[in-house]
Amino acid sequence: MFGYNKTEIMAIKASYLYQHSDDKIKFDHKMMKFGRVKNQELNFKRKDGTPFTASVSAFLLKTIQVI
Repeated sequence: MFGYNKTEIMAIKASYLYQHSDDKIKFDHKMMKFGRVKNQELNFKRKDGTPFTASVSAFLLKTIQVI
């Protein structure tokens, strides 16, 4: 979707994939506040700079460390 291979995509910051840096800040805030995002349209950019819009659903996974 983004045009990167697995090695390339793992080496870049997620913020670089957004067309506008404010979109990532808003997305992160919503994730922290609600623990999930459902069907949110976000504007991204491909490796070659081509813009595209995607619908994103995600949830925050919390882990508990047992000692």
